Amino acid sequence: MASRTGSRPSGSDGSDFDHRERVADHYKISAELKPKMKICMLLNLVVAVKIATLDGALHMDLLPPPIDTIKIQPWHYIIICSFLSSIVGLSSLSKSNGALLNVYKTGTLLFCLGGTVFGMITHYKELQMYLQTGKGLLIFGLPAIVLQYVGLSIYLVFTLLNYRYASKLSAAWHMKTKRK
Repeated sequence: MASRTGSRPSGSDGSDFDHRERVADHYKISAELKPKMKICMLLNLVVAVKIATLDGALHMDLLPPPIDTIKIQPWHYIIICSFLSSIVGLSSLSKSNGALLNVYKTGTLLFCLGGTVFGMITHYKELQMYLQTGKGLLIFGLPAIVLQYVGLSIYLVFTLLNYRYASKLSAAWHMKTKRK
């Protein structure tokens, strides 16, 4: 304790700060990951809405000629379903609800990862044909199948990163409930 004269109390070397309270690690992790998770979930919502809009435009024949040859794919519907898990995930963040975050993680695996892998498997033969022959549908001068694979690959990496953040956040929230 400090004295009014400015000298340090006898017997103290200044290392008596260890008893002070610190912020628990799970709160630090939670504060660090919540904004990242929110961005990931919002981006996932944007992807789902974009695919739903594209499919709606394809269904109503609103797209110009080079793009209107693309067909609505079954894996599109799977990724569109990820919209629901993202809504659940966003609602889990405000109250640090671990059960809802686990629902979001499951939805991410089923809908995001499952839809992406299903899309890659579905179009593998088409990619192989393009790589062998060099012939395929061109959109704005670029091969559509290559563009699709690049997009699916980016979405795959994004989904895996998103799942990693969700797992870390879930572990931090689980640690918090264990300590109580």
